[in-house]
Amino acid sequence: MTGVQTCALPISDLGQRPASAGPAFDLAFLDPPYRKGLGERALSSLAAGGWLEPGALVMFERGADEPDPELPGFELLDGRDYGAARVLFLRRSG
Repeated sequence: MTGVQTCALPISDLGQRPASAGPAFDLAFLDPPYRKGLGERALSSLAAGGWLEPGALVMFERGADEPDPELPGFELLDGRDYGAARVLFLRRSG
């Protein structure tokens, strides 16, 4: 790895990734407010907009009492509970 590229984007900014943005990300951390569906929307937008490389790893935090979501285009690798939080570890298909 030659460097680390970081970016924090509000969900409203997740349109198509411009070519000038550099390479797509291979690692993403999502910690949206629980029980609002925002994480699912963000993952869908990240995938559709070309923000994630195929095979990218995603850490998605949500409420421990929420059922695991259906996430087309992502493989669930693991899920861990930490108090009120459930952390899902996902891989982008493709």
